[in-house]
Amino acid sequence: MLDESDVKLNQYRRAKALQTRKQPPLTLRPSDCTSIIDGLPVLTHALIGYYNALHGWGLTPSDVLVTTSATEALYSIFQAFLDPGDEVLLFEPVFPWYVSHARLAGATPVCVRLCPPLWSMDSDALAKAFTPRTKLVCFNSPHNPSGHVATRQEVELLASLCVRHNVVAVADEVYERKVFKTNKEMRLRDAPGMAERTLTLGTSSKLLSLTGWRVGWVLAPPALLAGVRSMHSYSTFCAPTPLQVGVAAALNEAAQELRDLPEGAAPPADTSAVLFEQNARVLGDALRAAGLTVFPVDGGYFLVADAAPLTAGEYCKALIAHAQVAAVPMDVFYFEQVPPPPSTLVRFAICKHPQTIQAAADAIRANPVPLLERT
Repeated sequence: MLDESDVKLNQYRRAKALQTRKQPPLTLRPSDCTSIIDGLPVLTHALIGYYNALHGWGLTPSDVLVTTSATEALYSIFQAFLDPGDEVLLFEPVFPWYVSHARLAGATPVCVRLCPPLWSMDSDALAKAFTPRTKLVCFNSPHNPSGHVATRQEVELLASLCVRHNVVAVADEVYERKVFKTNKEMRLRDAPGMAERTLTLGTSSKLLSLTGWRVGWVLAPPALLAGVRSMHSYSTFCAPTPLQVGVAAALNEAAQELRDLPEGAAPPADTSAVLFEQNARVLGDALRAAGLTVFPVDGGYFLVADAAPLTAGEYCKALIAHAQVAAVPMDVFYFEQVPPPPSTLVRFAICKHPQTIQAAADAIRANPVPLLERT
């Protein structure tokens, strides 16, 4: 989990967002009242400006819904689209909230395994997972927890299956600017036939490192947003209004930077992505020196390593005892038990200040867990 006291990212844009709340109001301002369900127009237009500058999507206000975090967006989408008996396709290891949201809607989560160490899609398994009951696909890239960024071939494969089976896709792109190798990246919405069947998620928590503000959004055609808007209105009604103003200010700055780029120039690397890639290298070197196998990581907040012959639980407990470093067993991200999920994989967070990562790396090197000793 990103710790705001530990890592200071996007400082200029964060300052721009915070500046909107510096002056205490003497009277009640519009930004202190409930906003409209779709979100404040100032934020809606800021999102349009940012995404149109970044991707050239041609969004209009009817394509945007502001939500109280991307988590609430997911909940509203699943409630709007899923009925008891429906199936939703997920990629395992899987962010646990997807499974919970599916079950809350009475639907059945169907998990398709990604193949370590590269976490690539199994094309045959994915094709077989689609059935007449498949209603939604939830696709996350960069992927939590593996750090995999889907290749163009993987995105096009998934898109072709969604089109063939007339299935709506949720593109969870909250880590969209946390990509280390941009040549691999392709948006699901941009694949053939997907613009009209994709709901794209974003959030200020990851884009601007404002994890406590709980301002997220859904970008989709009006026909897809209609039911989501209704469920959003019945759950939280609107995101925190004053914080919408702050997020809008930050996004307007980011959009202007993109518009000021020379024609044809690629967007500059996200500063936090550069930091996280360096963190992955530092921590990965220490884990290798301690005898673990470290898997490639393309983006996001996390790094995965194999602690065999110890189980993930054994290693994580021993790591705390030996080095006072905490990690998460990957078992918690697997829900299908056939075939048995990997039992020796561990997830480490790289979304930290470099000094924190260096301290963890030094502790792991100085106090390595004996991999041949089982608890």
